[in-house]
Amino acid sequence: MAQFDIEPTPALVKISDLIAYSDKKIFSIRGGSSASKTYSIITLLILKCLNDEDMSGKLVSIFGQSVPSNRAGAIEDFTNIINNLQLNNFVRYNKTDSTATFPNSSRIQFRSVDKWQKAKGPRRDYLFLNEANNIPYDIASHLMLRTRGTVIFDFNPDVKFWNQTRLLNSQYDEIILTYLDNPYTTIEVKERIESRKYLRDLHGNYVLDSGGDKIVTEWYKVFGLGQYGIVQDMVYPDVYEYQELPDSKDILCGIGLDFGYTNQCAATFVSLDCENRALYSEEIFYETGLSDEEIADRLLRFSKRKGISPFVIGDSEDPKSVNALRRFGVDAYSTGENGEGGKSLQRFLRMSGGYVFAYHKDSTNLKAEQEGYKFVRNQFTNEFKDVPQTQGVRHLLDAKRYISTYLIYQHLSYHVANSLSL
Repeated sequence: MAQFDIEPTPALVKISDLIAYSDKKIFSIRGGSSASKTYSIITLLILKCLNDEDMSGKLVSIFGQSVPSNRAGAIEDFTNIINNLQLNNFVRYNKTDSTATFPNSSRIQFRSVDKWQKAKGPRRDYLFLNEANNIPYDIASHLMLRTRGTVIFDFNPDVKFWNQTRLLNSQYDEIILTYLDNPYTTIEVKERIESRKYLRDLHGNYVLDSGGDKIVTEWYKVFGLGQYGIVQDMVYPDVYEYQELPDSKDILCGIGLDFGYTNQCAATFVSLDCENRALYSEEIFYETGLSDEEIADRLLRFSKRKGISPFVIGDSEDPKSVNALRRFGVDAYSTGENGEGGKSLQRFLRMSGGYVFAYHKDSTNLKAEQEGYKFVRNQFTNEFKDVPQTQGVRHLLDAKRYISTYLIYQHLSYHVANSLSL
């Protein structure tokens, strides 16, 4: 049988070497945007079907999330590769059952897993799970179990999924690909990716950390460098840590409070840097079973330590506790009672557009909430719901929103009043 050779790209070489020099069965191809992960894997599988004598009669299955995603992704890449390598006379592709047959009777089939039943087909020799982070683990594990040979999966590391939570590191080998591994990345695409490398404020200025260095965005970590990040569907995708507040001439501050007894009662201290349009958040407490007096005591002691007045915006659903805090000496108000302390997430996101978000390095619960706070998508269309909904614990984040909305409103009102008086 004739051998088919191509000029390999860096991505194709890395994937080939990973598999050739490993004793593992499962291989993870992690990467960012325009890294040619899918294209390179399918190229490798095509060449294997064409050149490997052991592939005679073997079956390769490529699974994607849905039929539309397959057509727009893996099948389109497959068709382009066949055309670019001028293999139309050697490979017969049946569009009806989405299966390609090679001269040695080996086959590459394209399937979707939008229904569990589709994972119950015949065993296969090779498996490629395309965009594996969109494929549920129970389906993925069943497909892997029914695969005799090599399993390959690729993904953008924008969220954690079963490769980290259900598989052991010892079960698979992994490489990371980036747009720099793809020689066909255009200048325009490269510039677009790199334009999102550093965090900027509303005026386009770079945001610096406490050491004076530019802050790399979560987006670039994921889609530029192929690192694990927390981007997809995140309510607050780009949040960085700080240790000390920067020097600024114009800072407003206050405390947000989300009441709870069985659930956590949470308090967040927020500093609004009006000059640099940044919101700095620090966790004060995150506890259950606190009485109103204990809450007041914690707020007063924290305020004294910070040298600030104990000004608090609390959840409007518990006005009785707000009144109790006042009796214990806390300057407490419900959301909407004094100025514009806000209950509405949508309103807060509109008001805070262009602001930089940061949390104190020791605020571990705040960080955990932020990483799990996501918008909910429609399970059938994968689009965001018409009325934005969220998932994840958010006691400290709600407290942060109450006081942040108030502080931003006060800052904007001050500037509006000044402009009207000119």
